[in-house]
Amino acid sequence: MKSIRKYFFAGIATALPLVITIWLLIWLLAKIDILLLKPFLVYIKNYLDYPGVEILARVVILAVFMLLLSFLGFLVSFIFFRNFLNFMEKIFLKFPIVGKIYKSIKHISDAVMGQGRNVFKKVVLVEYPHQGRFCIGFLTSEAGRVINNASGHNLAAVFIPTTPNPTSGMLVYFPRESIKELDLTVEEGMRIVISAGTVIVGEDD
Repeated sequence: MKSIRKYFFAGIATALPLVITIWLLIWLLAKIDILLLKPFLVYIKNYLDYPGVEILARVVILAVFMLLLSFLGFLVSFIFFRNFLNFMEKIFLKFPIVGKIYKSIKHISDAVMGQGRNVFKKVVLVEYPHQGRFCIGFLTSEAGRVINNASGHNLAAVFIPTTPNPTSGMLVYFPRESIKELDLTVEEGMRIVISAGTVIVGEDD
């Protein structure tokens, strides 16, 4: 029974990400069909009406959607547009429940896919909360002159995320020589944190 239970939960852990991913894709495609495809088909069938027009419409909508996202990313590179988005984001975050959900999703997105690629420079191993206990952390920056002078050490900033929710955590400054850099990508480090250490990466991954 122990073996069956073990394999059962292993099967769930294997199938669940795939099922959720497929479900999200089906949900997204259904929303695209309702919001974009049907109105577009009504318009295009006035000019083109043959069996493959629906497939062509889907390809066109997908291409336009990707171009719009790329254009949005291009606009963010301009300071004026970025400041405008930050202003709108501050207003949006004032909504009680929606703001918290948005903030949590944005933190995860930034850490894994967006700004976190630049903010989190290295995955590191540090002794925390005391010697002989090790934590996964993310090196963010070298400490400035003021902090180094006050501590008398050459420090570096390490973000130690909480498990399994990496949107919160602690910023701790460690002496540079006590930080052990790991041969892992930021994505691999995040997978370890989110999985509470059950995922092993960097070996056979």
